[in-house]
Amino acid sequence: MTQDELRSQFVRLQDHENIEDCQELIGIHANFMMLAMKNHHSENIISEYEGHGKLVLQMIMTKIIAVNSLLNGLTFVATDGSSLNKLLDPVIFGTLIRNIYETVAMFNLVYRTPNTPDEKKIMYNLWVIAGLKYRQRFETDARTEENKQKVISERQQISELISEIEDTELYKSLDHKYRHMIQIKIKDKDYLMKFNGNQIEFLNWSKILEVFNVVRPGLFQNTYTYLSLYAHPSHVSVFSVWGYV
Repeated sequence: MTQDELRSQFVRLQDHENIEDCQELIGIHANFMMLAMKNHHSENIISEYEGHGKLVLQMIMTKIIAVNSLLNGLTFVATDGSSLNKLLDPVIFGTLIRNIYETVAMFNLVYRTPNTPDEKKIMYNLWVIAGLKYRQRFETDARTEENKQKVISERQQISELISEIEDTELYKSLDHKYRHMIQIKIKDKDYLMKFNGNQIEFLNWSKILEVFNVVRPGLFQNTYTYLSLYAHPSHVSVFSVWGYV
C-alpha cells in the first residue's frame, strides 16, 4: 500500500460515516490489542501491580469487541411471534463508551502517568483503596461467615495500603498541603490526581485525557458530558432512543 493509499484509508476510517467503517476501525483496534496481549498468559507476572495492569488491558479489549457486536443491532422475538426490529440503542452505546473512556483513563493514570516507583505505588494503592472502600459499604449485607471474614480482611488490607503510601519517601517529602490532598483522596474513595514533581494536581473525569496530551484542550470535556447523559435515564437519553427528539 502506498502512502497516498494509506492516507486515504485513514481518512475514510477517521470519518467513519457508516456502520461498516465503524466496525472496521474498531476491529483494527481490537486486533492490535489481541496481538499485543496474546503472550500475557505465558508471561511471568512479577508483581500484583503488573498483573492487574494486564487484566485492565484485557478488559478494554473485550469492551471494544462488545461495541462492535452491538453495532450489528439488537433483535428479539417474543413467544407470541411479535418481534423487535433491529435496533441500535444510543443509550447502551453511550453507557459502554463512557465506561471504556473511564477504563482507558484509569489505565493511563495508574500505569503510564507515574514517573517514579513511589508515584506508581501511590497511584496504584489509591486505585485499589478506592475499590475496596466502596465494597466496605456491603458490610451490613454480609450474611455468611466467609463474607464477614472478607470484610475484615479487606479492611485490614486498606489499612496496610495506606501505610505503604505513607511510608514512601515521596509521601514523606511532600508539603503538608499535598499529603493532606492524598488523604482527601483516600477518604473520598478516589484516585483522580496526578503528580507534578513534589506537587499534586486534582483531576476529574471530563478532562482527564487532556493530562496525557492525546487530545486538544476541551475536546473531551463536552464529549464526556454528552456520554454521561446516556449513563442515566435522563429525558434526553430516554426519548432519543425512540426518535421523539
